[in-house]
Amino acid sequence: MLERLDAALRRERQLTAEVGHELRTPLAIIRAEVELLGDRIVDEQLRTSLESVLEEVDRTTGVIDDMLLLARADADVVLDRPELVDLGEIARTVVTRFSAVAAGQGVTLGALGEARLAGDARAIERAVANLVDNAVRHTPAAGAVEIEVERRDRGAVLTVRDTGPGVPADALGTMFDRYTRAGSRRGAAGLGLSIVAAVAASHHGNVHARNRPEGGLEITVEFH
Repeated sequence: MLERLDAALRRERQLTAEVGHELRTPLAIIRAEVELLGDRIVDEQLRTSLESVLEEVDRTTGVIDDMLLLARADADVVLDRPELVDLGEIARTVVTRFSAVAAGQGVTLGALGEARLAGDARAIERAVANLVDNAVRHTPAAGAVEIEVERRDRGAVLTVRDTGPGVPADALGTMFDRYTRAGSRRGAAGLGLSIVAAVAASHHGNVHARNRPEGGLEITVEFH
């Protein structure tokens, strides 16, 4: 029975990876065609609608990327091509990516610190992006999200702090499980934070969260 269950799980992971790869190409084509169409349209209402379509395409692509990363983590191949990773640079890159969104919500976003480690740069950037996306979405106007990177004797630590509502204490231990949602933080766990846990584990590290005494959530990821 255990062998059959294991075989079923392997088939499910393989199917997830194959479907993910098959969906990436048509989504890239759709995005390119919509961008081309947008360049030819002058009507502002139509352009706004096309921008909304692009946002949905990007959101769907992000979910597929998460599925593929989890499939690789399950197969223990996240670190199939380790390289020297500049964690501070990744943090600053993610800040740049989310700066417009944060500014639109009246949230201050910044990063500080330097550290390097051997790892998978793309996987780590995806994990950091998921953390920042979660933090920005749940931080009210006039709030702040801060990324701090620190060197450690073995590896590095990245911490994301926000000034949002935090999460219920009984949800802190399960918020990194797949397909769970942490209390009032709708969408906070799902796949996004489980990606963070998978990336940390693949780098022989861990992740944990706590509610800050002054308010807000703090998530710390250790890489070894």
